[in-house]
Amino acid sequence: MGPLIMKHEFARSVLRHLCRSWIVLGIVLCQGGGGFARANDDERSAALEQMRDRQESQAVIERPLLTGADAETYKKNKTLFMQINRRGAADREEQQIVRAVLRYKIFIMAEPEEISAAAAHRKKVETDLRNAGFRINNANAKKKYRDFVNGEVVALCEQLLDNHAYVRLQAVALIAGLDSVVEKGSPVVPFVDVYAVLLGVAQDQKQLPQTRIYAVNGLRRILKHGKLSVSVQAAIASALAQELQRGNLAVDWFDERLCDTLSAVQTPQPAVVAALLATLQDQNRTWRVRSGAARALGRVGLPGGTSVDEIALNMADLAAQMGRAQQKSPGNPMWAAWFWNVYLGFHHQNAEERAERAGLLNKAPSATVRQAYERVLPLVKDVVANSGNGTTKKIHAVLIDPLVEWLGKSGRSDSGRSSAFTARTEG
Repeated sequence: MGPLIMKHEFARSVLRHLCRSWIVLGIVLCQGGGGFARANDDERSAALEQMRDRQESQAVIERPLLTGADAETYKKNKTLFMQINRRGAADREEQQIVRAVLRYKIFIMAEPEEISAAAAHRKKVETDLRNAGFRINNANAKKKYRDFVNGEVVALCEQLLDNHAYVRLQAVALIAGLDSVVEKGSPVVPFVDVYAVLLGVAQDQKQLPQTRIYAVNGLRRILKHGKLSVSVQAAIASALAQELQRGNLAVDWFDERLCDTLSAVQTPQPAVVAALLATLQDQNRTWRVRSGAARALGRVGLPGGTSVDEIALNMADLAAQMGRAQQKSPGNPMWAAWFWNVYLGFHHQNAEERAERAGLLNKAPSATVRQAYERVLPLVKDVVANSGNGTTKKIHAVLIDPLVEWLGKSGRSDSGRSSAFTARTEG
């Protein structure tokens, strides 16, 4: 038992209640109002039941890791640690001080009476990480020290991944934001060596979805801003593409985040494009996930030989399906966001994205791509213009019919019209 174990069972029961409430809230936030993935009701019910079982079992775990000696070492060295951390550890003895203090500051999150304050403890460690090597002038020496600290943090946080659910989330949130280089006037460079741990969490079906989302978001930072070899990029891309194809029956927000992360893969990967296109076409997925796949297809690196026209036709077909579904259930305030995702599959969002050639119009502006965009754009404008106060007005049929007609002339008569009428709306 740890040195800070609570004395009163009543207080323990209150903590468990609060943490269960947090987990339920986290799942609601992960869903984000978009409803569950469209799957067989029995399969969906089973997935939800498994998620509830995991949340209940993980909400009562008490696995403290600190000892009395850890507390004494921290008390003795905490002030010295702040000095060393700013100027960098000069020798192994000072490295050991850094290691010992970080151990206490991270493992305290798992002390039973500190679990509810785990986020506050994480933020204190994040402050230490921002200060790491602050007074080191040599860029290479500074990076070396910061990477030493980052490596220690990762090793410690790995030991928390079978702890209380809230502790797991804070541990993953901490390592997902690690940076090797933080210099004024220069781009931040993520600590890429953490990718394997994050990928393991992202693939771990036993972790709760909100914890896995933090891992996926961390991988996106690394893919977008890290310096990765082609082989590492390919390994991350392949694993996440498989995860997307598996699908999350209980929480569609996770799959949407997978799409967004895969969009950051700039080394062309056929498996990534195939997974995103299959997701866009899959009528058992939610509009959030399918439109997220459309947006990602406009940003991901496309291998040579990719049929951009086929992607554009599928995006237009999706817009037609969404248009018909929105007519049947216009009140959902998320329609504007989902149509905007399809728009972004074609078009950049800002000057930075334009420079990155985001959107099919910037990647390969063929006649088919332009025609698809021109017919989708009126739907997007109508939905966005008529959204507000938590609802959207019904889209005008006169805007949908030309799109469906064009899809028919483009060889999408069957798939376009039938899917537009049979697609199921959210929630």
